[in-house]
Amino acid sequence: MADSKNFDYIAYSDHDDYFYANKFFSYINALIQKKCDAISTPVVCFGQKNRILSQSPNQTKYDFLFEGAGQGCTFVMRAKPFEEFKNFSKKNHKIIQHFYFHDWLTYIFFRAKGYKWLFHNNALTKYRIHNTNLVGNKFSIKGIQYRLSKLFNGWYYYQVLLASEIACRIDSNIISIKHINSLNLIITLFFHSRRKYSERFISAISIIFCKIFKN
Repeated sequence: MADSKNFDYIAYSDHDDYFYANKFFSYINALIQKKCDAISTPVVCFGQKNRILSQSPNQTKYDFLFEGAGQGCTFVMRAKPFEEFKNFSKKNHKIIQHFYFHDWLTYIFFRAKGYKWLFHNNALTKYRIHNTNLVGNKFSIKGIQYRLSKLFNGWYYYQVLLASEIACRIDSNIISIKHINSLNLIITLFFHSRRKYSERFISAISIIFCKIFKN
């Protein structure tokens, strides 16, 4: 990871995306005004689709256990908590290496540590959508099929279990998904996910399926 000790802010960057000229000034100014530690925003998709891809800003106590904070290429973070995240990642490499999304992992750490995360609506990143970008291309038939397969083959459930274990290593008071029964897990997902209710329902069905047939 990058050396963040001599900087005030850290941002993630993907090689095939574009940033508007005022992106960092705007986001850092928002962090200062809102007294927050990290920010994420919607993205302007380009390539196959040209629309805004956004995340719900409705944070709950445990939303970070079920999803991330959007595309990592929009993240701007204060350097001090990012340095803590980097050190935590090094110490917990064995479990973290099995967690798929670095941006979701970042969100887990910041929220579990009690740092303030800001969802801002100013989209100043152009995010490339293409045929091979199945995770990002949620608008395509292949993208939808890919996401459903991840839900019902146990992959998403395993990531949620890892998210919970990682979060519990940061704060032992956080609920352990592994040690609650199916009903309480579904209730937690419904009340703490930021996704649309239709997506929560599908996620809940997939988790029940995985607990029954994949365990």
